[in-house]
Amino acid sequence: MTKDANKSDDGGASESQPLLGDNKRTTDDTPSSTCRLPIEPIPTFFLVAIGLQNPILKEFLYYEQCEKNNITFVWDSNSSKCFLNMSDPGYMAQQTAQALASQQLLYHNIALYIPVCFSAIFFGVWSDLSQRRKVAILPAIFGCIIQATIYLLLMGFKFSFEFVIIGIPFVGLFGYFYTPFVGIKAYLADVTPRSKLTFRLAVLSAFEGIGTGLGFVTSGLWIQWQRSFTTSMWIPLGLFTFIFLYVLLLPESLPGSKKKLFSCSYFGAFGRACSSAKNSDINWGLLGCYYVAYISSHFADGAFSEIVNLYLMDSPFCWDPTKIGVLFAAMYLGEHMMSAVGIRLFGSVMDDLWIAQIGVLSDVLANILMAVSAYLPHRDMVPFIVPCVRMFGLMQRSVISSGMSKLVPQDRQGTVFALLYCFEAISKLTQSLVFLPVYRATLHWFPGFGFLINPAINFAITAPVLGFVHYRTRCRSTGSQLTIN
Repeated sequence: MTKDANKSDDGGASESQPLLGDNKRTTDDTPSSTCRLPIEPIPTFFLVAIGLQNPILKEFLYYEQCEKNNITFVWDSNSSKCFLNMSDPGYMAQQTAQALASQQLLYHNIALYIPVCFSAIFFGVWSDLSQRRKVAILPAIFGCIIQATIYLLLMGFKFSFEFVIIGIPFVGLFGYFYTPFVGIKAYLADVTPRSKLTFRLAVLSAFEGIGTGLGFVTSGLWIQWQRSFTTSMWIPLGLFTFIFLYVLLLPESLPGSKKKLFSCSYFGAFGRACSSAKNSDINWGLLGCYYVAYISSHFADGAFSEIVNLYLMDSPFCWDPTKIGVLFAAMYLGEHMMSAVGIRLFGSVMDDLWIAQIGVLSDVLANILMAVSAYLPHRDMVPFIVPCVRMFGLMQRSVISSGMSKLVPQDRQGTVFALLYCFEAISKLTQSLVFLPVYRATLHWFPGFGFLINPAINFAITAPVLGFVHYRTRCRSTGSQLTIN
């Protein structure tokens, strides 16, 4: 039997189909629904709020521990006194403050991300069966409003940290960071023709980078200007409220948006969907490889997401919030924007999965440089070189996401993205369980040791799995051409 050589069971990673190219498809793929309001402002403002909120919490916990250990800091220069002599009692007190702050962050992340591991997949699949906007986007943003309120009570009214541990799991039950992006990406898949979906996702990633960069740089500048964590936390609360009201104005994207929000029949529909998925012609082996590569790449990024704030606030850097915010803004804005540019640039001369390997290499080199930056000359300048080295560090995730999206039909987009973000939440929880204890254990002899976990994981798992996917893709492409000939 003659097979169609252009069938996208290779995840769209063939050499004849660049990642950001508008591959022509039949009009049957085109969604019938349209979107009057743009959805890109939602992730932009949402990530501005997250980029403000997370550094404020981490720095607040560190400064609280500094005060408990009799380490004074001023807002006009460094945020804490920098002790370079390891025999100085102040140096040991600072190390103790770092260890205690990382321990509090570990407890916080466990309480937050364990519920997210279940709620992300639950809300994502439920949104496929019911209503995208009301199920996958609105509840999570409402949960973030609750989260910002909890942080305000912690900082403004000096509530105990146990209050946060009790309240933050409710935020995770609403999906926190992950469920909105399940809904947003599935919403895009609903309203965008398949031929334009990959480029639309790349544009969405660029908006994510803009939002994250603005959030991080604003957090440092605002804290330094206001000299107050409480005042700074009002901005995320206001942004989350604005996003919630904006989402209320969006139309539903699914054709069956008038269905009931909840129905017992959804449980049967969910079971039938799982049964039919087993018998479908989806290449589950290749899809599983994509999942493994994405999860390992995401987990390997744990040093930059979990410990870099504490690493730069400690000796010998002793950075203030402004410098940390500028570094994060340069890093996240640069890698989101340049990864999209890199995909377009390299896509004209090489296969998509070779592009992914370049992204892995960029990520690995950046982590190695950050790990040894404390021992290099001009160490205050070295972290600012890291964003330049890491500017292509997200290309592999864009390639993987696009390949996964093209492996499944349109009516399973929400489930695929929900499963992806469920695994990402599990990976985030595992990052906290691994990187924060490793940082605390190696703090006294090699504070940058946690960054070396990234090369080990990427070279052991991510790069070989992507290489295997590349090999299988080329074999399928060659086999299809031979069948046609």
